[in-house]
Formats: sequence, structure tokens, C-alpha cells
Amino acid sequence: MHPILFQIGSLNIHTYGLLVATGVFAGILIFHRECKKLGLSSNEITDFAVYIILASLVGARLFYVITDFNYYLKNPLEIIFSRSGFVFYGGFLAGALTAVGLTIFKKYPFWKVSDAVALALTLGHSIGRLGCFFQGCCYGKITTSPLGIRFPQGSTVADCLGVDPFSLLTPPVFPTQLFESAGLFLIFLILFFYKKYKSDFVPGFLILLYGIMYGSLRFCIEFLRFDFRGGYFYGLSISQWIAVFIIILATIMLFLRKK
Repeated sequence: MHPILFQIGSLNIHTYGLLVATGVFAGILIFHRECKKLGLSSNEITDFAVYIILASLVGARLFYVITDFNYYLKNPLEIIFSRSGFVFYGGFLAGALTAVGLTIFKKYPFWKVSDAVALALTLGHSIGRLGCFFQGCCYGKITTSPLGIRFPQGSTVADCLGVDPFSLLTPPVFPTQLFESAGLFLIFLILFFYKKYKSDFVPGFLILLYGIMYGSLRFCIEFLRFDFRGGYFYGLSISQWIAVFIIILATIMLFLRKK
């Protein structure tokens, strides 16, 4: 793994940032492609995407700060200047609320735009999770299985778990970042081909199917994750409780939408 992909003078180009940016760009391309079919102009699509991305970044950061509130209360400057620390669900909720507000305010076709968001979000998130792997964040539990991967000194997982002084590598851990990335890409393919080949396609099904499938994926992967995410309640992490809520809500809405 290469946390720093290459250098330009004294400037380090981090693999994490590059892959996240690539994911955002890929998501925008898919979103633009889908919204063009709805008759939206390029300016409308760009403005919509920019507002959602900005809201998602702020939400993801604030959610991370909340999960480790005591630390940031003592180190308030790191809320802004720390390089790491984003939580997907925080970005998802902030982006979703922003998207709903903009769709209603601009009187866009709500369910059709939501389906475009589902395709863009799934593909972009899949690519962005690869960045987590190269950064060493969002890591899994220590394992002795053949699936375990050792991370080098300087990675986030090495800072948290420590490294073997003789090998300079961490104990083997589950590469939960790769599991989630692969799962998200599979969800993207399912949604993409469902819309393309389903003859009686109902607008809104993609975003609701996404909620059910990603919620299920995240719920399962959380059992393998080992990084701190705000503690547990009744044996489940905060992310798992959010996943359960999204699965139930999306299932109910899918049933109503089908009716």
C-alpha cells in the first residue's frame, strides 16, 4: 500500500485524497448522465451536486467530531485542521437532507432525482472506500485467517494497533475497506442493470433498494470492524443502529411506493 502516491517538490499527493476525489468525480459523471435524461440543465445539475457534496463533507466531519467529542473539546483546532476524521453516515444524512430540500425547492422530480443520486453515491462511495484502504483507516479486527492484511508503519491502523518492531508491520487485520468497496460496486451494478432492463421500473426504487442493500452490507461489515466509532449500545455499534433504521424505513417506503 502507498499512503503517499507521489511527490511534487515538497507537496505530497496522498492516495486517500486522490481516490476520494476520483470517487466524487465518477459520481458527478453518473449523476450528470442520469439528470440530463430528466431535462435538467448542466448548470442545475452542477449546482445540485456541489451543494450535496459540501453538505456531505460538513456532515461527515461533524458526525466524526460528535463520536469523539471529549477529544475535540480539548483540541478544538483539530476540528478544522486534522487531516482525518469523516463518518459516512454523517455525510449521507446531511447530503440526503440537502438533496430533499433542493429537490422540493427547485420542484425537480423527486423520485427520479433520488434514483440518480443512488447510482452516483454507490459508485463514488465504492471508489472512495479504496482510499480508506490505502490510508489504513476503517480497518477490521485482528485475524489469523488467510484474508488478513498487515499494514505498514505510518498508516492509521499502525498508529492505533502498533507494529511489530522486527517487521514494522501491524498484526493481520480484516481488510473491511475492500469488503465494503466490493459490496458497494456490486450494489451499483445491480441498481444500474435493474433500471436498464426492468420493463415496469418505478421511479424511487433505486434509492430505496440502495438503502436496503447498503444498510445490510454495512450492518454485516460492522461485526468485522475494529476502529473506534463512538461505542456500542445493546451489542450493536451506532452505525449498525443507523443501518437498521435505514433498512426498516426503506423497506416500508418501498412497499408504499410499489402500491
